[in-house]
Amino acid sequence: MLKLYKRIKRTNQNGLTLIEVMAAVVILSIAVLSFTMLFSKNVEFSHREENRNAALTVARTVIEELKPVLPTTGNANIFGQQVLLASLRDNNAATAPAVIYYPSAADRQYRITITDLVIPASQSFQVQDKLKPANTFQFNVRDYFSHIQVQVDGLTSTGESYTLQSYIERNEARP
Repeated sequence: MLKLYKRIKRTNQNGLTLIEVMAAVVILSIAVLSFTMLFSKNVEFSHREENRNAALTVARTVIEELKPVLPTTGNANIFGQQVLLASLRDNNAATAPAVIYYPSAADRQYRITITDLVIPASQSFQVQDKLKPANTFQFNVRDYFSHIQVQVDGLTSTGESYTLQSYIERNEARP
């Protein structure tokens, strides 16, 4: 009878103990939690990049809307809002920036600040005449271009700010 008991006891040890099951559950839980955190960070990063791309697209659109109208004497209508361009043409640091909102003045998701940055009088370029190399011409950059800065501030939960700068020709094209 004792031999039968020892044989039964030995063959019964093929199963898992409660401690082994608990250790497997803990390891599996740690792995699942790690993947969950990784996924949530990935979604957060994707959302932040989506907001950044939207803000930069708005800034590029404003710059592109300003390019054809800055050389003229008129004003710009950007996102259904009037922008006075006289302040963007004078190259004066005391000029107040223009402020508009995107997608509209009523639905404010982004505040857009358009500023004319001062171009120093010393910033110029020299052009040499190809036919007569002895002739050179000096041009002051501020006589021909405006240095425009468009800052887009998010008014939603992120509240991030993005800035885009561009030189825009402000003199009308010559024939």
